[in-house]
Amino acid sequence: MKLRANVIASRNTTIHCGAEIKASQPAYLEIVQDDRLYFLFRMDRESNCIADTCHTSLDEAKSQADFEYELSPEGWQETGSKN
Repeated sequence: MKLRANVIASRNTTIHCGAEIKASQPAYLEIVQDDRLYFLFRMDRESNCIADTCHTSLDEAKSQADFEYELSPEGWQETGSKN
């Protein structure tokens, strides 16, 4: 299972960092199920992952996304398998 939602704006509730660099605002989000876990990926315009978090349920991953970002009105769209 793989879902995608476009990001309109950050709610500025969370800061993601890597290698001591603050991650930029993503263009879109993806949720990918892997066994019993759900990974929330923040993707840039070139489809590079700029940050990710792991969640134990789909609802938890969606709640985290809603906490961090204002999403497009279309919401989450199924994009196929995780591959």
